[in-house]
Amino acid sequence: MIIPQLSATMMAEEVPLPPSAAEIVPAPPLPLADQPSPQAVVMLLFTAYVLLPLSSALSAVLVLIASGWLFAWRRKRSLPAVPVASRLWLFLLAAVGLSALFAVNKPDSWIGLVITGAYLIVIWVTVAALDTPERYWQGMRLIFWGSVAWAAVGIVISLARFQWNFNSAGIIITIGTWDHRANSIFMHPNMLAGYLLLTVGIGIALRTREGFARRWRYNSGLAIVLLCQLLTQSRSGWIGTFVAILLAGLLVDRRLLIKSALAFGVGLLFFYQMVWNRLLTLGASEFGSNLNRIRVWNSAWQMILDRPFFGFGPGSWRQVYPAFRDPLEWENLPHAHSFFLHLGAEYGLSMLTALLLLIGIYSVRSIRDSWNTPWRDASLALSFGVIGYLMLGAFEFIFSEGRNSILFFTLLGFLAATRRFANAPSS
Repeated sequence: MIIPQLSATMMAEEVPLPPSAAEIVPAPPLPLADQPSPQAVVMLLFTAYVLLPLSSALSAVLVLIASGWLFAWRRKRSLPAVPVASRLWLFLLAAVGLSALFAVNKPDSWIGLVITGAYLIVIWVTVAALDTPERYWQGMRLIFWGSVAWAAVGIVISLARFQWNFNSAGIIITIGTWDHRANSIFMHPNMLAGYLLLTVGIGIALRTREGFARRWRYNSGLAIVLLCQLLTQSRSGWIGTFVAILLAGLLVDRRLLIKSALAFGVGLLFFYQMVWNRLLTLGASEFGSNLNRIRVWNSAWQMILDRPFFGFGPGSWRQVYPAFRDPLEWENLPHAHSFFLHLGAEYGLSMLTALLLLIGIYSVRSIRDSWNTPWRDASLALSFGVIGYLMLGAFEFIFSEGRNSILFFTLLGFLAATRRFANAPSS
């Protein structure tokens, strides 16, 4: 009688619950750390990526909305903090705050503190929202192919020497070329060159993923970007691009060196005279643009020596520079034509040091944490894009253009996000 009783008990335990009882049993919640960010936040961020070349202001608004939404969502669920080197953030913000405190024009200088905080928010929302490999790669694809499209526009406009201006009701649109140099929808070829240089880093990162067809698809996109970069005739853009591709070819994929050399050879066949004329001016001190930059750099250096620690304050260039300006300078520039000298003159060496440390830490940590994983090449490619951009910054004030600045800090966000996926598959 014992066996039948056991069988009956087992049968009773195997009887399924009635539908009404099953409905009131809640599904087990996801662990807090595994809850994906709201899809609406990600879509806002992706929209900002797509619209960035058209409007840095609109993109910035979308990023701020996404960050506020995401911050409230994470706080409500008591999620752990996003690893974004926040201690160094405080050091950087403190340096900018002191620069604003001792500024010659305090009302305008406090805007620099707000802008610095906004750029750091771009890093945070990028890391927090792109919390899965799929979102990470999708975000980079949107930036890359959007840049490829505008690079193609720049190529066509440059070769056709097309010019179109619209100015009505406060809306100003300029599409055309600057001295027959490609600038697409950017105001100056050097600004376009900076945007394309950051895109090169993203494109190389994307082509590290497995798949022959995928790699050649990104190779084609990179070819369009590099052709447009050539047509910008931006010497600083060429130098930065050369450095980024050289480093990526040596440490990521040796085939990049061969393909880039072949592409450059083909480009020379069609644009030999243009390239040769621009290269001849690189070391020519008598060349007007070079001579003028040297004079501006010397004046900016004198400003740094006058107030080395905290500078004259964010946004103080136009007010202070005339007192240091070389009388032989033939162009009254609104910046020092150098990222390092301009920040040193306005913000001081304290802020410049903090910012360079922040950039270096993002790159080093991303490469270190992903070194023995499939994500290493992506970290290296993004880091080399950042290095190339800083090389361009030695000759241009790269933060004078909002689109480039937002994209630059977005790349830092991608570097920080790469660390999150070190133990995840790369595809």
